[in-house]
Amino acid sequence: MKKQYEYKIVEADRDKWKIGIAPIPTETLLTGFGLEGWELIQVFPNPTASGRTTYLLILKREMPAEE
Repeated sequence: MKKQYEYKIVEADRDKWKIGIAPIPTETLLTGFGLEGWELIQVFPNPTASGRTTYLLILKREMPAEE
């Protein structure tokens, strides 16, 4: 059976990622995602209407094989 993946997109703003209401330090968040099996695969700049640039971080992890 072919491997299947799921993806997650998270918006990053400088050294902190915006998840819900409170910003979380990048290293802490990446470690948490890694423990859940997520791997960072790509980062894209994301210019905003206000002139600031945030970043979209693309993560993936392998989905469990179906039985």
